[in-house]
Amino acid sequence: MSIATVKDGQLVLPGELLQQIGLKEGDSVAVEAMDAHTLRLRAATLEDADAQLLQLLDDPFDLGVVEPLDRAAIYDEAH
Repeated sequence: MSIATVKDGQLVLPGELLQQIGLKEGDSVAVEAMDAHTLRLRAATLEDADAQLLQLLDDPFDLGVVEPLDRAAIYDEAH
């Protein structure tokens, strides 16, 4: 368990914890108060997962198919 401190009105997380979860200087963190003594923190992303999926549907990446296969080519290879 790591200990965070409050300094000048900001929550300061230990460097080794930031490295472990992949955060770097200037990254945003979403903070939610769960109750009087509990906070939940998570890395805030610029896009949520739904937006990323919709983007992939609109503009799918190239799977690397050089030329389309036709039915005859598939059956010729099988026999």
